[in-house]
Amino acid sequence: MAHHVLILAAGQGLRLKSTTPKQFLELHSLPIIMHSMKAFFIADPKSKIYVALPQGYVEKWSRLCIDHEFDVNHETYIGGSTRQESVYLGLNKIYNSLGESSKKH
Repeated sequence: MAHHVLILAAGQGLRLKSTTPKQFLELHSLPIIMHSMKAFFIADPKSKIYVALPQGYVEKWSRLCIDHEFDVNHETYIGGSTRQESVYLGLNKIYNSLGESSKKH
């Protein structure tokens, strides 16, 4: 059985009052979101990781992965305007990635 992980990183971090959303701030020279992804990967290297990103951060995310030589396998998607919507979109992405034999109605 495959494990699927949703990393919800589509928030703007408005309470922090920073121009950079908190998930992209660096902690020990690595964006916080990458620490989270590494933890899930270490716990289960075969898990399928999906990352919800804010609109407009897809290119920045790609650049961060290159700059930090980040190679944890994952898929990205644009998150929603709320956490609930980001979860819904992520669950749909997982469902759509499953083969027909895995989809049980």
